[in-house]
Amino acid sequence: MIFLTPQNVNSLKLSVTTSAGLYALMDTAGSTTNSQRYYSDLNANAVIITPEDGDIRFLVGGTPTTTTGTLISQGSTCVLCGIALENLNIISATGSTICTVQIFRSEPSESSCLTSSSSATAKSYDAAVNGLRVEETSPLNQQFVSELLASATNQAATTYYYPSSAGMIMDGYKDITFEYEGSANETLTFEVSNDSAFTVPKDITKAGLEMVTNVSGGASFGNVNAVVKYDNLNVTYIRAKLVTATATNSVKLWARRKAL
Repeated sequence: MIFLTPQNVNSLKLSVTTSAGLYALMDTAGSTTNSQRYYSDLNANAVIITPEDGDIRFLVGGTPTTTTGTLISQGSTCVLCGIALENLNIISATGSTICTVQIFRSEPSESSCLTSSSSATAKSYDAAVNGLRVEETSPLNQQFVSELLASATNQAATTYYYPSSAGMIMDGYKDITFEYEGSANETLTFEVSNDSAFTVPKDITKAGLEMVTNVSGGASFGNVNAVVKYDNLNVTYIRAKLVTATATNSVKLWARRKAL
């Protein structure tokens, strides 16, 4: 991407109302008459557009209206690469809109996109349909963490916390599932807190659904193989608490946190 020196800085702030070509809008804003010739001589083929106080629509090679054409919402930034700028037409979708533009020259490998500070999506311009193709970036269904928390035998008779006494953070995750392989002489429960020190931990064991038996409400788990899930867990920290009654015991514990 090579940004081009503007012919007139005033021409980069457009007042958009009815449908008009990009270069015509730039000529009006900068009180010039030859924006198209200036940027064509520089092989300009790309533009960044940001509506500041309203929404706009655009078409390449067509005439947009307030209800047709690709929508760029207020505050979003649209990058159009590899297009004939003289064929880009813009209209305000909200009466009158101020938008800023920056003209540049793009490489063949660069693609168009639309981004918004309030959205986690990217929209790529598809010349075949003269519109934007929406693609989710970092989709929630791919945001998860699976980890082995414990694998031990014959631990001393005491209390253990997994992954540690500080627990694991749930920020960015909605659900969590524990898989447990236990033995006699041990008791497993689950605690949560919004306090990283777990000063007054809250036992939520009964709120979990044990998926092997499809039963909820269990106060603890011991000599069983269990899968316990907690959905919509709106807390900051969670930890597993294992109490061993004797030094004869065996435990394996896994956890899977997911965002969706």
